Amino acid sequence: MSSLVERPSGVLLTCGAALAAAALIGACATADAGGRATTAEQLETLAGLVDVTPSPELHGPVLTAGTVVGAGAGVPVVAMAWPDDATLGEMQIGDDVKLIPIAATLTGSEGRFELVADPVAVAALTGGSEVTVNFDVQVIGADPLAQWSTSAVLSPQIAADDSLEHPLADDITIEADAPQTVDELTAGR
Repeated sequence: MSSLVERPSGVLLTCGAALAAAALIGACATADAGGRATTAEQLETLAGLVDVTPSPELHGPVLTAGTVVGAGAGVPVVAMAWPDDATLGEMQIGDDVKLIPIAATLTGSEGRFELVADPVAVAALTGGSEVTVNFDVQVIGADPLAQWSTSAVLSPQIAADDSLEHPLADDITIEADAPQTVDELTAGR
């Protein structure tokens, strides 16, 4: 699954859906007596899928929050950062664009989510500087891929500053057709 992105400079980039592949190879979560994985187990599975610390385990400010329409509890939501403008400007038509996961969480029972950026991922992305980061908020397992694009000023220090009271980016609503829970994504693997 890929999407084409038209850059203002006229460069057309191919963007692969890395999360779809990660979801297909994800580890299986252990089920509780009711046959469903616990929230802690679901978060552990999510961390393995996207290689960032899940938002509920972090204490920084909310990067962005919102709702996945049509989702119940346990649907993975991930913030995937784009490379900086200089890197994108050097790319050629047809080049693969590697998006970097910077935040991940699961929806609550009403489809609500809050993403908190992982300071380690932000440090690797920004080199420790304070920069504007463009990112897509993606719903893993939605068919087709459901996402919302936005941006925020980030640095490792900002990502770890739990005194910030307001989200760093606007509240969003994502329309998703048939969003899958982390349990559904990893069933039978």
